[in-house]
Formats: sequence, C-alpha cells, structure tokens
Amino acid sequence: MDHASSWSTKQTLVLTNNRQWVVNLHRPWASCQSSGDDCAGIVAHYASEVLKLAQPHATSPATRSRIMAVIRPSRYLEGLPQEVRATALSEPFALDLIVIYVVDEGEAARGANALDLNANGISREALPALSRTNLARVLPPLTKCERDSVVVLAAQNYYESSRLLLTEQWSDLAVKAGGPVVVAAPSNDVLVIACSPSATVLDKLSAIAVKLWQSADRPLSPSLLEWTGNGWRGPSATRH
Repeated sequence: MDHASSWSTKQTLVLTNNRQWVVNLHRPWASCQSSGDDCAGIVAHYASEVLKLAQPHATSPATRSRIMAVIRPSRYLEGLPQEVRATALSEPFALDLIVIYVVDEGEAARGANALDLNANGISREALPALSRTNLARVLPPLTKCERDSVVVLAAQNYYESSRLLLTEQWSDLAVKAGGPVVVAAPSNDVLVIACSPSATVLDKLSAIAVKLWQSADRPLSPSLLEWTGNGWRGPSATRH
C-alpha cells in the first residue's frame, strides 16, 4: 500500500490518513445494525467507495457546494496527523467545541484546505458564510418547539450538530418559543433542544445529554448552550 495513503485510527469507527481524509464508519455500522443480514455487503460497498475516493487522482479541489462545516470537541484536532493539523481550517465555537471546515465527498469527508479556497476564489473570511449556506440546504428549519419541553433530533444526519451554526434558524425558533432556547450536542448527529425551559426541564435536558454523550459513537459534548440572539453562551449563564 502507498504509505501516503496509509490509514490509522485514534477513535472508534473513525479512520484518518495523512492526505487529510477522515472516514466515518458510523454510517455502515448503523446500516449493519438495522440490516444485519447484508452487513458484509454493506461494508464491502462502503470500503470500495471510500478507497476509490481516496486515490490520489480522486482528490481535487472542492466545488463551492461541497464545502461544509462540522462541530467537533477541541481535542479532535489532537487525534489527527500533525501534517493534517497544520493545514486544517478551524476556529473556536463555544465552550469545549470547535468548528472544522470539510469537503463532503459523499461517503467520506476530508479537511478543507487553502487549495480548495483558492480554486473557488473564496477568502478565509468568507468561508463561514459559505459553509452555512451549504449546510442550510441539508438542514431544513425547525418549525416549532413546545414551551418547557425537550426535543431530541436524531435522524442520523451527519451534519445535525452543525445546525448550531445556522444562526437564522435559532433566532427564528427563539421568536416562536417566546423565550430562551437551550440545546446540547452530545453527538455529531444528535441535538437535544428545550424551549423556554423551567429548572426541572433543564435538569431533564442535561440528564438526556449526558446519557446520549456517554453512549455516542462519536461524542461531542454534554454541555448546555443557550441561544443569545447573536450566538451561544455556556451553562453558567443559562437562565433557571
């Protein structure tokens, strides 16, 4: 095997290589859980597609529409090869979470880099807005949020936690809720939301977030975040 394309893992069900590829094996794992009779075929197909995409000739600068953003724990970068960290496009988000910019390759994602930006005439300053536009296409707005209740969004959407970046959605939801909106992102594909929560509901939200975080294949954070109208703030400022 070409050393430049060798794979390693520091997280369960996640493979990385030094060509900036991060392969999430949670998708075939979930498919095998629901369709165990054809698990071997599912894994073989997934591996074949990923290997095709990972060939040197297959990695070309991204088109604008495939540049996305994901939420990850701050420790995530520590698990990547040093040469990948050096070219990663990232920024702080809130608490112990960061934003990583990636290129969606269908069955896999690789880190976005300066070549992708240059090929599309995108400045680093314009990158957050572009990624939010692309995320909005795959994350339709939340239509309602009942007062003093907890809603769990878990539709196996790889980008569900990235919804935290869609500020207009949260501002609109806060208006509909008529009060504070508090969330947790225990996993990359799960959000837990409470609108105008009482202290009792906040405790329930926190307990659910911790439980989901502890059992997640790709855990993010059990911390609570409150929408302020301009961004997110941590649990110490959350209203009770």
